[in-house]
Parts: sequence; C-alpha cells; structure tokens
Amino acid sequence: MNPIRFRTNYRILPCYVALCVVCLLSVLILGSIDEQKYLPVMIGLFAVMGVATVLMLLAVPKTRRQELAAEEARYDFDTAAVEIQEQYVIDYEGAKLYFGPNGVRVDDGKFFWYSAMNPRLVTSNRFNRVWIAVEFGSDPLTDIFLPLSPVLIRAIEQLAIPLANPESLDYLLSHKSNAFAQIYNSGTFEVFDD
Repeated sequence: MNPIRFRTNYRILPCYVALCVVCLLSVLILGSIDEQKYLPVMIGLFAVMGVATVLMLLAVPKTRRQELAAEEARYDFDTAAVEIQEQYVIDYEGAKLYFGPNGVRVDDGKFFWYSAMNPRLVTSNRFNRVWIAVEFGSDPLTDIFLPLSPVLIRAIEQLAIPLANPESLDYLLSHKSNAFAQIYNSGTFEVFDD
C-alpha cells in the first residue's frame, strides 16, 4: 500500500470518523437535556461535521495526485547511465540472468530463447500500487516477472528483445504520466496515437 494511502486510511479517516461520532453523540446528549437551550451548539456541531466532510472530499483529488506522483517516482526509466553492452546482467531471486542477443542464460547454465518465452510488458494496480514488469514465459508456474528498470529497457532496445507489445513500452516511455494515471486507475493503459 502506498504510504500516502496508508496515512489517509489509517490515520486521517479514523480521526474524521471519531470527530463525527463525538459530534453526533454530543448533539444527542445535548438534545436530550434541553433541545431549545442547546440548539445553537447542536447546529454548530453539525456545521463542524459538515466542514470536516467537505475538507475530506476536497482532499481526495490532492491525495490521488500525491499518490500518483509517489508511484511515478518509484520508477526510473532513464537509460543514459546504462552502458551499451553485448549482454546485460539482471539479478532475479538470488540468480543472475544474462540477457544476450538470442535469449537468456541463467546462472546454472540453462538457456532460454526469447521466441520460446514470449516476453511482454505487463502492468497492475493491485493494492493501489503501480506495478510494471516484463513477463518472460507463458506458464504461470515457470514464468518470471522482472520489474521494468533502466537496465532492462536498455537490454530490450539494444538486443532487440522481441516484446509481444512493443507499442506499449514505447507509449509508456514517451507518455509516462498519462500511462501511470491509467495504470493507477484501471491496472492497465491504452496506447493512444499522437
């Protein structure tokens, strides 16, 4: 869960609910004591609840923008610092994957052809976190998901790794903010022509 979402859900929202409960209980208690005498106070308490509700609703768009900015900041797609190489090494769950021109070699010497692995860009917004990875394989038990990183992007570009959806990667790299907003809202994004 995004830290901003966590703060909103587990800090701000409970305080708001507690304020509303205290205001309602106060109105009920004051109304049962003397409705006419405490009418201005009860109206004031309802006004406090109304102002708190309006402030909560006005904060929603700002909170969503902050969440989206935080999610966007988690991914760096700048490949300028990544040197061009004949093969690229990426760590994956304690093993090293060596990306070459024709396929991937694992630490233990196993080799997998790109054509057999059907690499493709995949996205998700599970738990309100933007997740972008390249999936290698089509079997749910054996495929691997590598988070999109500058090294992986450079490997895809330099080695011409045949992605099943290259237009998605191009759109993501050229329209990062728009793509992130779509992923954040729906879990995926559509490629629009310029």
